[in-house]
Amino acid sequence: MSPGGVAHEHHRTQRRDGVLLIILGVAFVAAGAFIGVVGSPWLSVGGIAFGVMAVVGGIVSLARPGAGARRALMIVMSLLFGAVGASLIATSLFSPDALGWRGAVAPLVMGGVCLLFFGGGGILLIVHEVRLRLKEKR
Repeated sequence: MSPGGVAHEHHRTQRRDGVLLIILGVAFVAAGAFIGVVGSPWLSVGGIAFGVMAVVGGIVSLARPGAGARRALMIVMSLLFGAVGASLIATSLFSPDALGWRGAVAPLVMGGVCLLFFGGGGILLIVHEVRLRLKEKR
């Protein structure tokens, strides 16, 4: 296979994966909305945020590398993952029965890790982007 053929195949695979991620994200949004109607609203927020994050991730994989929109979408994705963490914490604290027999400790720990790393990382990415834009204006 020629080098151009390998690159074309990689881009084709990346596009396919992006589309599949978007479809999976839409399914999570729908499941989260359903859970909100019949179950825990805190768990619903987590499912919807995870689904939107997957949709944004699929869009990022379809975007051109180096595009400014791609960086912005990565920030949104990180903040959404932080929101999933916050939702897990809220579910553990306010609606532990929604987690069933598994209990509330593991989701509390996982939510804390998600919120700390991805929520904090999203904020750091925003600060970095603002500094980058201020530097470009000079």
